[in-house]
Amino acid sequence: MQKLIIFGLLSFTVLLRLPAQSDLPLFITITEEHRFLKNFEGKWRLLYKSDTELGDEFYGKGISENSIIMGWKYLQIKEELGIGGIPTFSIVIIGYDPSEKLFSLFAIDNFSLRPVVSKGVLDSVNKELKFIYEYFDNTKNKIINQETILRLLEPSKYSYIINIIEGDKKRKLVEKLAIKIE
Repeated sequence: MQKLIIFGLLSFTVLLRLPAQSDLPLFITITEEHRFLKNFEGKWRLLYKSDTELGDEFYGKGISENSIIMGWKYLQIKEELGIGGIPTFSIVIIGYDPSEKLFSLFAIDNFSLRPVVSKGVLDSVNKELKFIYEYFDNTKNKIINQETILRLLEPSKYSYIINIIEGDKKRKLVEKLAIKIE
């Protein structure tokens, strides 16, 4: 009996999370925004530059393997970089929700235990996705505002930039240039 009750509660929970029947076409439709993500699919050579607050610069290079997953719904970016001799790995997932008319970004890497979760918009004129988010930095005891920009420069080249925003000033923290190799 207990298993039957648990199964019933789980089934009810799943049903609550499903979109309403009238919203279903919206969730299964491939939009122009989803098609924009396809521009970043493939294997890319990465050139990396990072600037610290003290003005130090770090350089690196690596590979990014990007794929469209879950039936055109998401772009998955898997990067392997060597930065100053240190192996760096990251996974970024970007999707578009037509009901909110917003992109979402989820990113993790082996340098931080803090995942990045953000909403963003497409500037179709400049061919760029822009995400702005904030987090609390325990070492500085303050909230940090960051901006991530994924910009299609040409069919075989894109940039991935992370800026720190303080008031009306921006400081480039990370800049990656990706050149398509496959």
